[in-house]
Amino acid sequence: MGTNFYLNERHVGKRSAAGWYCWDCKQTLCADGEQNVHHTKLEPDEERKKVEEEHVRACRGGLSKSGFPCYAENIWTRPDVTWHSKCPSCGKRPKEEELDQGAVGRELGFNKSKPKPKRGVASCCSFTWAMPKEEALSLSENRHFLDRLTDEYGREYSHKEFLDVLSECPIEFADLIGQYFS
Repeated sequence: MGTNFYLNERHVGKRSAAGWYCWDCKQTLCADGEQNVHHTKLEPDEERKKVEEEHVRACRGGLSKSGFPCYAENIWTRPDVTWHSKCPSCGKRPKEEELDQGAVGRELGFNKSKPKPKRGVASCCSFTWAMPKEEALSLSENRHFLDRLTDEYGREYSHKEFLDVLSECPIEFADLIGQYFS
């Protein structure tokens, strides 16, 4: 789950809830690192395992018949991702957050507050760029009055509002630039 952002229907990227983050120490509480904040493994049912194994066998890099990226490994063979109960650097523990305050609530539509600076350990989002960040920010800042920066729900954002969105995304990924994802 996450929220996609577009500039004139061109995919800019996707914001996703990304777990606990120490805003003072600037680090995730994901013990397996930022690159794994979205890789929680749940035990799949037999049908899902079968589909995944078929996908891995059928792919030789590139896109599958369905147009989705191919994976070189079966995701169920990955070890479980673990999380620290407190910041490993400063020892602060996560703050309790209601759905109308945290990152998960933002993605589910309950947190409608404007993004604001956070301190201590609180939830965060990641942002996965679909185009180079510098290009997206330049297009956002210098756009023509007819250009629209929107999310997938049709909400429009000014350049400053988009920067506020990004302020809640200390974790950024650039590995899918130029690829289709949703």
